[in-house]
Amino acid sequence: NADQLDEEREMAAEISFRLGKYDEERIGDASSAIEAYMDCLKKSQDHTEAMVSLARLHQTIGNNEECQSFCQRLLKIDPSNEQATFMYANLMLLNNKTEDAIRTYSQLLEKEPDNFNTLSQLIELLRRAGRIKQVANFLEKAEAVC
Repeated sequence: NADQLDEEREMAAEISFRLGKYDEERIGDASSAIEAYMDCLKKSQDHTEAMVSLARLHQTIGNNEECQSFCQRLLKIDPSNEQATFMYANLMLLNNKTEDAIRTYSQLLEKEPDNFNTLSQLIELLRRAGRIKQVANFLEKAEAVC
């Protein structure tokens, strides 16, 4: 039965994902966690949580190309994924693509004006770019939501 096989594959993917979480959070073994998350994606290629975890781990260990690859893959599936967007914007900053990062942070804040982590990053970028006057608009939107 194809439905049962799909269900079992999803269950196996979820087990691999949870093993990855355990390796990452409890044991602190990034390479085992990456292996488990990759195994999860082999079983369920659209497992967004595994992609976020992989992107975050790769960013943590300084493998920015892999991080970017997982962020792009994730944003194709879920264009409004905040974690992937935030990591992607941070990668743009590392590559001196300030305008792209400002645009990405601004788009995130349109969806969630009171995301203060993103707001603080954007304020810092606008300050560095000499565009501090634009900050007031974002602060007003955040205040309105709160």
